[in-house]
Amino acid sequence: MFANNLKIICESLNFWGYINLDPKQEYFNPQGFAAIDESLFKITGLRINSISLKEITGLGKPLYERPKEISLSNDSDWKTALKIKRNKRLIFFACLDNNFSKKDVDNKLIPFIEKYFQLFYDSFDSYSIEWNTAEPGVDYTFKSLLKHHRNYRSCGNNCLTTEKYNTPIESIFKDELIKRKIEFEEQVVFPVRGKKFTKPDFVIRDCNILIYCDGATYHSNSERITMDKQQDRWLQIYGYYPFRYTGSEILANVKVCVDQLEALIKRVKKSRK
Repeated sequence: MFANNLKIICESLNFWGYINLDPKQEYFNPQGFAAIDESLFKITGLRINSISLKEITGLGKPLYERPKEISLSNDSDWKTALKIKRNKRLIFFACLDNNFSKKDVDNKLIPFIEKYFQLFYDSFDSYSIEWNTAEPGVDYTFKSLLKHHRNYRSCGNNCLTTEKYNTPIESIFKDELIKRKIEFEEQVVFPVRGKKFTKPDFVIRDCNILIYCDGATYHSNSERITMDKQQDRWLQIYGYYPFRYTGSEILANVKVCVDQLEALIKRVKKSRK
């Protein structure tokens, strides 16, 4: 039987992966997480982006996030998809450089897993490795995987970011955030049990603020309004601050909208001192 109370997300510039195991007790601390990150980087070139404690909503309670001063490696030529299973259960997944061999898995990656992570042994323990290397024009499975990982990258707290063109009201709001030098992330997807739970337009990560720029047509529907309110309540329960602005508010005076946002940012930061 496996214990798996954490979500460990790994990433490089173009791909993301995960480790589906809990660290051993001696590494279950900030220093231990950092040691795991450094060891993983030396072996694969991947960095641990975040470690989150699983919650009922799937949003996750953050335990570790990659320090901003640590940069990610450029992996634009990585073409090997690797899956490691233990007793038929997927415990490791990542896209790696073609120079990474099956010998490296046996000599480096498996020892790394056994050193840092909890493995519950029984008489039938066994590893299996699925190795998928791209060949141009042949391997359509890998091409699909490549597209997926370039479009969806981890951003911490068990969430994913996706690239998307801004709507007019989002562009106006974004310009004001940039003007005031407010750090934010765009189009963050929070999954629950593998399905999208919510995707705010902007996220102020260090304050857990989720910002939605709601268009009148889509969000004026009575069913959609109810769903938005239910969603907001769940987010509030788990320590997030959902902020919704209508298109008419933004168009009328975006500065007032961001004034309110800045007031909340100051209040959250003051409460943490």
